[in-house]
Amino acid sequence: MSELFQLQTETSVSIIQMKLPESIDSADFDRLNQNLLALVEGKSSKAWVIDFTDVDYIGSAMLGLIVNFRQRVQTAKGKLALCGLSPKLLEIIQTCCLDRLFRIAKNRQEAIKLVK
Repeated sequence: MSELFQLQTETSVSIIQMKLPESIDSADFDRLNQNLLALVEGKSSKAWVIDFTDVDYIGSAMLGLIVNFRQRVQTAKGKLALCGLSPKLLEIIQTCCLDRLFRIAKNRQEAIKLVK
């Protein structure tokens, strides 16, 4: 899964650096979904950032995945922020009204401040 995301830690915040291609097959998506959701279960971190700097587009399945991830983080009493959204990706998030669910920052440093 390292070709689809990388997990990093900065100042006790778990950062998921997404590296998604424009399209992803269902088998890879299922593995990505399982691996991302398992991260919350396997980490003591309560502060999460998903960085989309290297992603130009996500489809509805990926939007659903990040909503599910948000729910897992909230269930674990954690906080989540998104950052590095391209104008196109931000428009998709806003069109789906997901900007009401997520803290959104321009860059990683701002996102870390939002979840601490």
